[in-house]
Amino acid sequence: MQDFIRKHRVVFGVIIFLFIGIPMAFFFGMPSSPAGRDDQSPPLITVNDEVVTAQEFNENLNGLIKRVRAQQGQEEATTEQVMAQLLGEGSLHQLLTSMISGAVISVQEKASGLKFSDE
Repeated sequence: MQDFIRKHRVVFGVIIFLFIGIPMAFFFGMPSSPAGRDDQSPPLITVNDEVVTAQEFNENLNGLIKRVRAQQGQEEATTEQVMAQLLGEGSLHQLLTSMISGAVISVQEKASGLKFSDE
């Protein structure tokens, strides 16, 4: 039996590769990005050709949560507690409205040809 395997080791190597190696490559294959998702975040809001992504909203929301915790000294407060507070105050609505306003201003800026600066 061992002689047979030694004579046909190339064939056995190919068979092992086909039945084990290739399925493992598909099953454990490399993701398209480090997080296993596409690099593009899904659009949350689209104003003409300006897109506000869910990732941008989450980044702004995380910044808002950090500011609220720092201002009120609630470093140990859970995210759910801070979110409930923000929801009650209407801060989430204000955040989304400001992001929509920014997209509208960007569209108007492009349409009018004017350039605005932060200064």
